[in-house]
Amino acid sequence: TSPLDNQTHWEQLYFPVLTPLLVGSGDKVMITFESDTRYSVGVNVKWQVSLHRDSNRLVEQLLDMRKGDLR
Repeated sequence: TSPLDNQTHWEQLYFPVLTPLLVGSGDKVMITFESDTRYSVGVNVKWQVSLHRDSNRLVEQLLDMRKGDLR
């Protein structure tokens, strides 16, 4: 949802990476999300960003919207 659109029941959430990823041709960027929306929690999202070249993982970032960097 665009921040310029009318508000929805979904909150505006931003999922940054810690540092820019230098991605080359043939590289793979993988992003996974884990969302906890239990009433007792409210909303919490964790995400993992990784950059792979050939069979090597070059970068891995683990983040949590409440705790920040989980390294």
